[in-house]
Amino acid sequence: MMRTKHGQKNNIVFVGNVAFDQITNLDGYNAFVIGGSAFNSAFCASLFSGVSIEINSVVGTDFPLKILTDAGINTQSLIRVNEPTNVFVIDETKELVYSLRDLLDFSPKPDGDAWHLHVSCRKGIKNPKKFFLDIKHQSASLDVMYPSLEEKMPEILDCLALSNMLFLNNKEYEQISQKVELEKFPKLLIFITKGKNGIILKKGLQETRFESLRIKEGKSYCAIGAGDAFIGGFLGAYFSSHSFIESLSYGMAIAALSVKNFGVLHLSDHMTEIKNAYVDLSAMYKKQQNTMQELLGEANERYYFS
Repeated sequence: MMRTKHGQKNNIVFVGNVAFDQITNLDGYNAFVIGGSAFNSAFCASLFSGVSIEINSVVGTDFPLKILTDAGINTQSLIRVNEPTNVFVIDETKELVYSLRDLLDFSPKPDGDAWHLHVSCRKGIKNPKKFFLDIKHQSASLDVMYPSLEEKMPEILDCLALSNMLFLNNKEYEQISQKVELEKFPKLLIFITKGKNGIILKKGLQETRFESLRIKEGKSYCAIGAGDAFIGGFLGAYFSSHSFIESLSYGMAIAALSVKNFGVLHLSDHMTEIKNAYVDLSAMYKKQQNTMQELLGEANERYYFS
């Protein structure tokens, strides 16, 4: 296993929102859950015991910190202010995302240090480039969100030049491709999630597609946070020393199971299902091992993260 310079577990720092999400799903069901990009990804990464997880975000006095500490998530860079925690209203039926009040602001912790840094460039994250510059890291990744793509485009461009990986869904990829020639970032590994249609890995002009896993949908089916769940699952598995293919399988398994209910907290009750889904997916994905390595451009599949 790779180690940090301090001899501790590999640590992943997630920069993004920790919030309350007021969700209406496609069937019209409603829920009020803990969410936000940083929380969703960090919680899913924390399902792997071989990695240390930290969140850089801001919450109010009404946020239940015990949720994070019980998951083993380091909160030393989490700012707590004497105001209400951010609340995002998310309506899948109208593809609508907005905040109920002015969003809380936060900055990188001085002298921050990460093995891998993941930054969400979306609503509520001011000056994301500063996190790349101020937090020491070995590798870095970025995600975006369609409601804020237009307003965040200049910041996204700055961050792309500092990232090893970009995570986004198919709609976001189409939008950003109209503004940015992603081929200008030939070393950027792009993960394009397509829901039931799997995921595309793209680098430069090369790409390869991996199938998804079919999960029976229940009445409370909700795709909100599935992309964040994939990010956390993939990064958590990878930096706890799983191979790239294994990590991709875990990420897809966790994302697929995340849609069985609102939020991601329920995933801790589905570890057996996640493991079974991982076994099925890794069997499929290992058949594409050579294609994947050709796309990465190196026989050593860890070259993006060394």
